[in-house]
Amino acid sequence: VRDVTVKYVLPNKVLIQVEEREPFVLIPYIGAFLVADREGYVLETVERQEDMPLPVVKGLDFTGYQVGQVLNMEYTDNFNMLIILLNALTEEEKNDNFKLVDQIDIIDVSDTDNIRVFVDSRLVVNYGDLYDISYRIKMSKQIIQKNIDKNEKGILDFTKGDYPVFIPGY
Repeated sequence: VRDVTVKYVLPNKVLIQVEEREPFVLIPYIGAFLVADREGYVLETVERQEDMPLPVVKGLDFTGYQVGQVLNMEYTDNFNMLIILLNALTEEEKNDNFKLVDQIDIIDVSDTDNIRVFVDSRLVVNYGDLYDISYRIKMSKQIIQKNIDKNEKGILDFTKGDYPVFIPGY
């Protein structure tokens, strides 16, 4: 439960509105996955990734967890970068039919200056430090949708200069 509002409605009713937390990402933890929301609250644990079709996040350092509580993270910079990236993806995809976020398998935030996203088990998009992330997301979506074949594997790198570079075959 994220928020609860209770209102008394005259003459004899009570209105209770409940806002639930929404699953956002999966975080690997000792042979299982933690399901977390946008604020880092652990909602539940699942044994297999297939049980919950969400992106897996790697690179978060935490000392422990308790279901219903915020992850006990040593450094929150990595989680903040994750939120920035996923919020930008969500915002960019509001009015677009091509949803990159639905194709993301893994998000690696272990290095905050080198954020990587693994797409469709065949592409690695290296966004770097998330500078001008909206532009980088637009460009990556256009390149993936129009210039990279559905069977082609490789790395789409935004850290090699002003323009993205595609390195096929990796």
